[in-house]
Amino acid sequence: SEIIEFWFATPEDDKPHAVNVDAGGDVGIVICRKLERAGLPVVRRFFGVPALKYQYKSARTEMYADFREALPTISLPDCPGLVEALTTPALLPVGGGQVSLEDKSDMRKRGGSPDIGDAVVLAWIANKLGKPKMEAA
Repeated sequence: SEIIEFWFATPEDDKPHAVNVDAGGDVGIVICRKLERAGLPVVRRFFGVPALKYQYKSARTEMYADFREALPTISLPDCPGLVEALTTPALLPVGGGQVSLEDKSDMRKRGGSPDIGDAVVLAWIANKLGKPKMEAA
């Protein structure tokens, strides 16, 4: 509900084109439905699907790798823990010449959280891909 409140409190000229959500898994689906029912434009991203580039195991891994490559050209907000959230997840070899980003559960066990990093990467990829075509409800 924080996202919904923030959306409606934000002036129209300052709103993004859509709210990007990692829609994989049960939690992602529930979040998407809640936001859509509230009238927010939602773009469902799927971190767990195979990457477009073979060397990456998943779309999440590929998005993070692309983001890290572009990081020197990106202006990040002053947010405690943001740089660590974006650069701490390890790229691990998984065989067959592929790498995979460290699991979110492993990050949490170490005391970190992937949430803010994932949010920034989703916003960056959305900006990189351009305004999505929204389906009529």
